[in-house]
Amino acid sequence: MWIYLLYGLISVMALKSLLALMSQHKKYHTYLLKQELAKQEAELAEQAAAEKLEAQLDAASSKLEKRAA
Repeated sequence: MWIYLLYGLISVMALKSLLALMSQHKKYHTYLLKQELAKQEAELAEQAAAEKLEAQLDAASSKLEKRAA
């Protein structure tokens, strides 16, 4: 009888440890996903800024061509 209670207690402790480990893994995975998302957002912002500057340069060069002509 006591052995079953001991096995039950050990099982509950093992399950609790497993759930804690799974929770830590989920937090770490979420952290990695947030880092990747921030990196992608920064790249998109940089790309948009570069495209805006390129458009401004094209507009300025076309103005110069019109003045030269």
